[in-house]
This record gives sequence, C-alpha cells and structure tokens, in this order.
Amino acid sequence: MRTTIRLDDRLLDRARREAERRGETLTSLIERGLRLVLATPHQRRKRRHIDIPVCREGGGTLPGVDLDDSALIYAFRNDSKDHARYRRWLDSVINGEEAYGMSPQVLSSVVRISTHPRIYASPSRLEEVLSFARVLLEQPTCTVVQPGARHFSLFDDLCRRASATGNLVQDAWLAALAIEHGCEWISTDGDYARFPSLRWRRPF
Repeated sequence: MRTTIRLDDRLLDRARREAERRGETLTSLIERGLRLVLATPHQRRKRRHIDIPVCREGGGTLPGVDLDDSALIYAFRNDSKDHARYRRWLDSVINGEEAYGMSPQVLSSVVRISTHPRIYASPSRLEEVLSFARVLLEQPTCTVVQPGARHFSLFDDLCRRASATGNLVQDAWLAALAIEHGCEWISTDGDYARFPSLRWRRPF
C-alpha cells in the first residue's frame, strides 16, 4: 500500500542517515519505528488534582432572594443549598479527562451575584471569586466558548420561537451560545426546556 506523509526536513535527513548506517531502507526504518510506537502502551500523564476555591462567608442569601440558575455559585459558596453536592459535581468536571466549555459571560454573572450586597448577607470578596473563575478557565480540558458569526441569528430564532421576554432573553442568549458550539448546556434552570433545539440537563 502506498501513501504520502509529510516529515520535517531535518527529521527526514536524520532518518535517511540512520537507515544508511543500519544498512536498511528508509521505508523499513520508518515501519519499524511505527511498530515500536504502536506496541508500547501509552502512559497518560496523571494531572495534578485541582482544588476549587471556596467562599466561606456565612449567612446565605438575603430574605426574598431566589437564585434559580446558580450551579457554579452553589459550588463556590459553602453557605449555599447542597453546596457539598455541587462542589463534588464541579470537581469531577474540572479534574476529569473530558473537555468542557466555559462562557466568560457566565463567570461574570457569578462574580456579579456572589459579590452583590443586596443578594448575600456576607458577599464574597472580589479576589476570591475571580480566583474561582480563573481556576475554571485555565484547565487544559477547558474550551472558552464565545459568540461566533451564527450566534445572533440563533439567538433571534430562539427568542421568537419561545416568545422570550425579560429574564428568558438571557437564557436564549446562552442557549444560542451552546447550540452554536454544539455543547450540552448544564443548568439548574428548567426554563431551558423551552428551547427544543438545545441539548441541556441538570448537573445531577
């Protein structure tokens, strides 16, 4: 069987000289090298476990405040409902082998909400929530998800189909982002079910 491959010129030159020194053809040298690589079990380098920063402010949300789409905040603030469960979920995401997407706009909302004095009795410190956001963004398995050329047309279509107004408009914006990039959206907000073309689920 014949095929064409591209090799670095210097690597090819070294391979030719080595084949000549060994008294064999370049083809047989390359073939033996490939067999050796394929016969050697791949040792995947174990990643260092990443500890997620946690806000230890107490007091919870102020009376009358309801956070309906806050999986990341629940994982960040230890005074949140089911904090330990959300933290375990997020830990499995950022320390897992599978790729995950992260929207900077979502993280900006985490910063805004966590530090808001009208939402929390003891708001998070800015530096600790920014540190939390950086940890999520800087993992090798993280892909930063940003709006592309198709985003607004998808957003327009979702708004019209769901008759989105008010807070649902923001949901449509994020749903369009996930659809554009072929992502599955993870959320605690059941309103995402109003976008049939969106693949979404709850964290657990």
